[in-house]
Amino acid sequence: MTEHEKALLQVRHRLEEAQARDRKKERSARTRRLIQKGAIIESVMPETNDMTLDELREYLYKNKQTVSEFLQAELPQIKLVPSQATYLLWLDCRKLPHPAEGTLADALEHFLRKEAGVYLTSGSEYGQSGDEFLRLNIATSRERLTEGMNRLKAGIEKYMVEDS
Repeated sequence: MTEHEKALLQVRHRLEEAQARDRKKERSARTRRLIQKGAIIESVMPETNDMTLDELREYLYKNKQTVSEFLQAELPQIKLVPSQATYLLWLDCRKLPHPAEGTLADALEHFLRKEAGVYLTSGSEYGQSGDEFLRLNIATSRERLTEGMNRLKAGIEKYMVEDS
């Protein structure tokens, strides 16, 4: 390896480290925003403080079923990724139109937040393999979850129209 190649490799490594620090800062800021918006289950459902762990798991399982059934019926182009997760779900968005620049996940995250008031997390936050996925937090009341899913549907419909 030449000195020039070594120098380029070092620059690339420094850039990747800086990008990783930026992603970590953004995740921390997003978490603060989510807490302030009431996305933490105790904030939106104080009654969960009185639930047993099994009752809470059952409640979250039913929220997961609600999302699955909604996607199948209303947004079949988005698939729920099967998982053992409790309250953070992966949404597979690979069948949606991809933007000319950037990742699909980042484009959807920003579009849905701005146009539909839906706060989802870009899968890109978790690495390149998440570039076509969104992360959905279901630790909320069923009423709020249903409202969010309806907003997601309206936002995706608008995204599809604007893309065509």
